[in-house]
Amino acid sequence: MAYFQPGLKSRTEFVLATESQGPEIQFTFVDSPVRTLFSRRAGGLKLVRYFLNKDEKSGTANLMRAEKNPTSPDDIKELEAQLVVTGIVEWKVEAYDDRSDQWTEAWDNKGIYTTNRIPPAIRMTLQVVDPNQPKAEQKDRMLTYSTIFPILNEVKTK
Repeated sequence: MAYFQPGLKSRTEFVLATESQGPEIQFTFVDSPVRTLFSRRAGGLKLVRYFLNKDEKSGTANLMRAEKNPTSPDDIKELEAQLVVTGIVEWKVEAYDDRSDQWTEAWDNKGIYTTNRIPPAIRMTLQVVDPNQPKAEQKDRMLTYSTIFPILNEVKTK
C-alpha cells in the first residue's frame, strides 16, 4: 500500500532501516474512508511504521504497527503501537533497487542514492513460532514465510 508522490515529497516517504531490535519500515499510504469492525477511519494520506519489539519472556519478538497523519507534529516513534504478530524469531525486509539490480536492507527516499524514489518491490522473510512453546521445542516448530511484494509506482503516460 506504499504511496509516494514526488509532488508531495515533503509529506510522502519510504524508509527502510535496521534499528537495534531489527528492521524497521516506514512509509506513506492512502487510506480509504471505510468503516472497520471497531472504528471509523478517515481517508487520506497516512504514515505507518512497522518495527520489532523484543518479548523477554518468550525470547521472540513482536511485530508492531504505529500510524499517524503525516502533517501531525507528533513523532511516530513516540506513538502507541498496535500488536500485529507475536512469536517472531527473524524478520528480514529488503528493498529492490532497480538501478543496481540488487536487494538492499536500507532505503530512504530523502537519502543521497534514492532521492525521490521508492523501490519497485519489497522482499520479506518472516520466521515465527508459537511464543508459548518451550524454547527447546521452538526450533522444531518454526514456520518460515517469504514473499515479494510489488509496489505500484506512479504510471507515466505519453
